[in-house]
Amino acid sequence: MRFFTRLWPYILRYRFRMSVGLLALAAASGASIMAPYVLGRAVDGLREGVTRRELLFFAGLTIGIQTIDSGLRFVTRVFVSGSSRKIEYDLRNDVYAHIQSLDQKFFQDNQTGDLMARVSNDVTTIREILGPGLMDLCRSILLFVAGLAIMLTIDVKLALLAAMPLPLITLLFVWVGSVIEKRFHAVQTQFGGLTTFVQENFSGARVIKAYVQEENEAAAFEREAKAFEKANLAWARLSMALWPLLTVLIGISTVIVIYAGAMEVKSGAITLGQFVQFNSYIVLLSMPMVNLGWTLNMYQQAAASMERVEEVLSRRPAVTDAPGVRPLPEIRGGIGFEGVSFGYFNRPVLHDITLDVPAGSMLAIVGPTGTGKTTLVSLIARVYDVKAGRITIDGHDVRDVPLAQLHRAVAFVPQESFLFSATLEENVAWGGDVDPAHVQQAVDLAQLSNDLPQLPRGMQTMVGERGVSLSGGQKQRTAIARALAREAPILILDDALSHVDAYTEERILSGVRRYIAGRTAVIIAHRVSAVKWADQIVVLESGRIVERGTHDELVARDGPYAQLDRRQRLEEQLEDDGGDGVS
Repeated sequence: MRFFTRLWPYILRYRFRMSVGLLALAAASGASIMAPYVLGRAVDGLREGVTRRELLFFAGLTIGIQTIDSGLRFVTRVFVSGSSRKIEYDLRNDVYAHIQSLDQKFFQDNQTGDLMARVSNDVTTIREILGPGLMDLCRSILLFVAGLAIMLTIDVKLALLAAMPLPLITLLFVWVGSVIEKRFHAVQTQFGGLTTFVQENFSGARVIKAYVQEENEAAAFEREAKAFEKANLAWARLSMALWPLLTVLIGISTVIVIYAGAMEVKSGAITLGQFVQFNSYIVLLSMPMVNLGWTLNMYQQAAASMERVEEVLSRRPAVTDAPGVRPLPEIRGGIGFEGVSFGYFNRPVLHDITLDVPAGSMLAIVGPTGTGKTTLVSLIARVYDVKAGRITIDGHDVRDVPLAQLHRAVAFVPQESFLFSATLEENVAWGGDVDPAHVQQAVDLAQLSNDLPQLPRGMQTMVGERGVSLSGGQKQRTAIARALAREAPILILDDALSHVDAYTEERILSGVRRYIAGRTAVIIAHRVSAVKWADQIVVLESGRIVERGTHDELVARDGPYAQLDRRQRLEEQLEDDGGDGVS
């Protein structure tokens, strides 16, 4: 019942089409039930001296019944199978949309390949029980009930003998059903793991080749595939065992009925035509009984898949809009941190952060790796919610700003630039209806224009999956251009210049400074040269602010920032001296 509880709204959405299909199925089943009756009458007619005209009538009637049966079953497939395809489409879209609405922690807890398997394979398995499975189940029940009722009117004893396998079949279904569901759940889980492995290896193909790990990864894939095969065989052995067991039970029942029926004909209890009719019903009902086993198998698969889909749909995002939240008339970009503390899995990362970033100013954040810089800027866009304190935008708690408005107001460039398998222009304009002039301006500001002549088709060049055809620096500059093209009031660069040289960095930052006039910028960087123009610089160590001020103020204090500045200037001087020596 849990299975249909989740699917019921989708079924109701197409209730008219489903109803038409099932009514056609009921009519087709009625036609099928008529065929043995006509055959029985024809056989009795032969004994009674039927005329040629009557034989032709019976033959024509049989052909007509079969034609009607086939036509109605076609209508059933069009409406029921068609509806199941529409339900599959709706469910897959809903699962995908729900996954997209979930917070960052969900994606940390779940593997990409497994999520892909749930959206694709599991939803398809659910569709199969609503299409072929539902049709076979309804037809089997209708034929069995109607056929058994007619058989009881012919001869009660023979009908009971024909129904003899039912208790054994019921026990078999009860015993096998739950085991099949568990085993198919294991199959789908293993398939998700296999998909994850393949996805990671294809994405990391460059690294695998660079470290000459093709053979090791091929062996690892073989192990994953073997585990999938093992899970599949465990399910298939039990699933396939149903067919011979059902066939044997039905076969034994049929032999008994034929013998007992022959004795009934011999004694005159029933006519030869009734005996033929009775056996025709047994043949007609044997397939529905076998189909019940097939449908049970399919249902258990669908139930296992529905459980996996339900695990996703029941997950609620940790970050949501508060009840009654209303959009702000305008976001200018002022950012405030008031006693903010945060951690992951009970591990503190930020401690009592208090900051004020006026609208239109630039904040720079520096500090060693792992001190919470990325976490700090992620809290601005509510990637996570703070554990203590609060963050404000223009004096309003970010939790009181609609998420959609907040995300539109923040243009974020992460450490790892992600590009889509599209053209360079589409990647820069991605995320909104961006004017071509703004796209070109963003490309110029990000210092990407000089690279365009080197690309096969300039801005129309396909960058490949995850930007595989571009260098690391080109990918970062494309990501920066994408953020600049949005013209959001807040720009966040999270170590987004790590793959460009100092000269290009200076030119990009010069463009960014022109771009952010009147906008708020938050820049995380490891090079002092990237942050010295900031209105405010904070130094983070172990999740705490240990220094803050302008570049000149921090250098004059001779603290951690000044030490970082001296070390980097010394490194640059040594590089210059080394270059002079070579020349």
